Amino acid sequence: MVGYVYHMQQVMIISEIWHYFFKFKVSPERHLYIEYSNEIWNWIFGQTVWLDENLCKPSGTWPECYVPAIQNALDIWSSVYNGELRKITRVVGAFTGWYDVSERVANTMRQNSYDAIAPTFYFGLSEESDMRLDALADRATTLDIAREVRSNMNFEFDAITQIKNLAKRLGKQLVFYEGGNHITAHPFGVEPSCGQAIIDLHRDTAIYNLYNEWFSRIKTLQEGNEPLLCENFSFIADRSPRYGCWGLFESLYQDTVAIKPYKYQAVVRHQSKSCISTSTKNSSNVEWNCNYIANEKTLVVQSEKASTLYIINLFGGNILSSKLTSGKNIITLPSLPPSIYYCYSSGKRCKFILD
Repeated sequence: MVGYVYHMQQVMIISEIWHYFFKFKVSPERHLYIEYSNEIWNWIFGQTVWLDENLCKPSGTWPECYVPAIQNALDIWSSVYNGELRKITRVVGAFTGWYDVSERVANTMRQNSYDAIAPTFYFGLSEESDMRLDALADRATTLDIAREVRSNMNFEFDAITQIKNLAKRLGKQLVFYEGGNHITAHPFGVEPSCGQAIIDLHRDTAIYNLYNEWFSRIKTLQEGNEPLLCENFSFIADRSPRYGCWGLFESLYQDTVAIKPYKYQAVVRHQSKSCISTSTKNSSNVEWNCNYIANEKTLVVQSEKASTLYIINLFGGNILSSKLTSGKNIITLPSLPPSIYYCYSSGKRCKFILD
């Protein structure tokens, strides 16, 4: 992903003052990607129902019926940024799974009024995979899930390539409004019979390999030197076999030593070097041994010399300080909420997790 970007999916009804707020308040080096709403062809979302009731039923023509709403939204931004259109990219969302819808909407739009077409870049399971995995049920393994995901990648990539070719034919930029893994059963929201294998996959090196293979394919769609804009969905989310394991991390408090962030590692590996959100920092602090004993709510710290131990939370707030003596120290902790806590003393540090 390229740095200095905002991607906004505009809601249904909004004051024009909001548009001017962005024009005059957003840092001048920022670039805005403007998209009308979110998946207005997806019937599980309220905005699709709203458009159907207010635009589609009166006109009787779907999906062209909601094009005027997209057109109006993007035209407002065009008016507000008149003379400075280089600061924004006006995006028309595409339905990756239904090319006809994407093509008809893109062709119905006034062609000089938008700049980019945005599909998704998900990979996941097919309905045929569901049937094969159902036959295995709770005997399915992470390798079975990974094999089925790979078997569907060609189909998914071909669907994305169709959208890319549409964008190229219309002279539009290709961007991706969201993507990542979509390893869920069909229909969405049902409890899969191989649920344990699905959630286990997300803590296995197999998911790292799948992400690498998928990103390697997606990058072949790039033309020129400008990296593709791909928004990952999402950064942090719990694992659910029923509703998906979307997050690059499982929790804000994830111990990345105990639970490796394989998906995050794959994203960083393929991320453009020009992206400002990736940084590294060397620390002179040295990890040292501290052992949290949960049932006693104590922290055991081995210290080489007399010093002071400080314990802070994720927000930098001081939890307590305690004098250490040379050797073994047992510190009784106050009642603390689940989180990660950091300890430091004389250039050394450690952390412990309450869950």
